Amino acid sequence: MIYLIFKRSVTNRVTQLLLTILLACTTSSASAGDGPLMAADSTHYPKPSKRELTLDDIKDCAILLKQIRQQAINIYEEAGREKVRLDASAEVPDVTSIPYQIVGKDLLPPRREWLIFYLGSMEPVIRDLGEEVGTSPGGLNPVIPEAYTASFKTFWEQWAADVNKLNKHLDDLVPLFDDAPHNNSKIQQVAVSIYQDVDSLETLRRQIFKGVQEVLKENPDSHILITPP
Repeated sequence: MIYLIFKRSVTNRVTQLLLTILLACTTSSASAGDGPLMAADSTHYPKPSKRELTLDDIKDCAILLKQIRQQAINIYEEAGREKVRLDASAEVPDVTSIPYQIVGKDLLPPRREWLIFYLGSMEPVIRDLGEEVGTSPGGLNPVIPEAYTASFKTFWEQWAADVNKLNKHLDDLVPLFDDAPHNNSKIQQVAVSIYQDVDSLETLRRQIFKGVQEVLKENPDSHILITPP
């Protein structure tokens, strides 16, 4: 098994590189029969263009939230592994939620490489969660029509704030991993905070979806546009 051990800054650089490579491949002008597919020059890829925020985008955010929730559960479980007793069962429960208090007393040291793997899996998803609806810092900016303002602007601002809270939780986790064997309780507490914030975001996502849906029914030509900063 290959363990991925990296800091958040390294994760960002690796992710950016992968995105650049992916974008270069998808913008290549080569076609079947023209020879081997060649990656486009990554320094000349097009900037993101203006697009409409759709109900599909908002619904897809549910998938991202599920992924973040699962990684929070994984981190919680890793920091709550109990030492196996001689009379223990071989069964491992399928955990779909996490308690708010640590149950075990004789806990094994969290494995740092696994904690970093779970965090590294979560970070790009949280970034995508912000970009998907245009709320990520330094990312795309939404233009909200007047028809949406009354029922939607508050939800939108809360969504951006809650996504930023998730990023803050990741920042809180990194120093705990440096001394992971002594931080079971603290690591679990942050995992619980992430889990609870994801639940709040899912409730908010449903409200945003319903709000956009209602406005579109009454004003089908009124659209939220996502534009580059």
